Amino acid sequence: MSALRTVCRRCTSRMDVIGFPGAVARALCVLGLFAGVILSGQQTSVSGQEAQIFESPRVYLAWAARDYHLGDLHHPIAVATSAAPANTATPAPTETGGPPPIATPPLCQTELDRRVFGRSIPLAEGLTVQQPGGRGWSTHLPMITAPVDDRVAWIGWSASGEVRYTPVLGLGRRAGADFVYPRGESTHGGVSMPGGGGAALIRHGRVMSLVRWDPEGLLMFDTELVGTSGRGADAKWIDDWPHEGRLVFDPSENVFAAYFGHTQNFGAGGDHQGDLLWLVDPWGNVLDEAARERSPHPSWDWGCSHSIDLRMVLHPRLGRLGTVCLSDSFPSPGFIFEQSLLINQEPSADGNGNVDALLGGLAPAEEGFALTYVSRVGRRSLDVALRRIYDEENDIGPPWWLTDTDDIDESSAHLARYGDDLLAGWTTGNSLQLAVVSQRGKILEGPVVVDATIAPRDDFVVYPNGDVGWSFARDARDALWSARVTLCRRPPALSLASEVENAAR
Repeated sequence: MSALRTVCRRCTSRMDVIGFPGAVARALCVLGLFAGVILSGQQTSVSGQEAQIFESPRVYLAWAARDYHLGDLHHPIAVATSAAPANTATPAPTETGGPPPIATPPLCQTELDRRVFGRSIPLAEGLTVQQPGGRGWSTHLPMITAPVDDRVAWIGWSASGEVRYTPVLGLGRRAGADFVYPRGESTHGGVSMPGGGGAALIRHGRVMSLVRWDPEGLLMFDTELVGTSGRGADAKWIDDWPHEGRLVFDPSENVFAAYFGHTQNFGAGGDHQGDLLWLVDPWGNVLDEAARERSPHPSWDWGCSHSIDLRMVLHPRLGRLGTVCLSDSFPSPGFIFEQSLLINQEPSADGNGNVDALLGGLAPAEEGFALTYVSRVGRRSLDVALRRIYDEENDIGPPWWLTDTDDIDESSAHLARYGDDLLAGWTTGNSLQLAVVSQRGKILEGPVVVDATIAPRDDFVVYPNGDVGWSFARDARDALWSARVTLCRRPPALSLASEVENAAR
């Protein structure tokens, strides 16, 4: 009986993770067990070999506790059976009404550090995740996480001489074959596509391409955005100067937004580095000037310069793109919203690519966006600040400081929407810390140290069910790691302060 109860608890737990209601889960598990007994004619027991069918360790990433739990059942990616061919007329935008609402999450039953899980996905023999590092001023080898649904995400990463996008289940198993771009060096933004497949910004040599693949992993288009016209006057290309990038697909407007740094030749003015934001239709055609003017989204050929780092997100309710760059010179030294609005000036910027400050995370918030960054302006060390960018007239809120450590420099700030609040992350020393904060900068949970890492310029992402995730690789580089913070509602007593803040705003 003890073994039976254990198996039932494990089965019910797995079913609950998948999404079956508790009563239904218990009934299915009991029926399944008794059916197995009848068919096998054996006593109800689970051998170690049989139990391995369900094994895929889900690791608590709490620093002080590394408990292991059985994983979920394997589910394949749901893919569309067909895709529209490339190089066809662009369909008219359709009104989608925004993303589906997130189901009400359960009340929080555990502390923040017990809601952080990690799964490892071993790589095939001979493959290793290439070490992120510097090429010039740029993060050369980002890891991209692009959620498909509540359970599945594409993880984009660099192998030797190629870029791969691996479909991964939240339970730590592959959900299909990799999409492989054989001549890629690094990927600088990736998204899943409605109906299946995905798209990515991929650098190869001096070229930045926008690549899209269908649900079967077949290439739909490979549009070379820059790097194909030499290095003469007005030419644009990628080199060792910063080329951070982000990619967004807006299904309501049926358009990609590609935002990345590059180098341009200005004739007698010489070569200079800056960022561009271009809009591209679903079949890989860059929108012309007339189409760009009709779009509700911003676009430009030359933005911040030098564009040391950048972020971009789509606000799902407002249907608005938010962009932020860190500039050392133009239009002002500091953090810039949408090409022109100064969020915070950085006196350390010298116009030659050097600045003490670090760009953090950009996330949708009520009435606009929330941004984190690391700065020493007015501080004794590098601390993490949270700022709000309000949609109405682009008002910038005051800085709320999430850290106050006179003798410690924080770094690697990250941010994502987390239910009605925000999940903030930063690195102190070599430790990643997480905290749940209100949209007005009040720390509600944490900070806690977790046994995970994230590259300084990689992103937190939000799954459709509200969980927050990211990808990373440990020192051995022989596996992909997928980290996830499950969403829950704080009890009313803990939520009251946040509600009062929102009402006061």
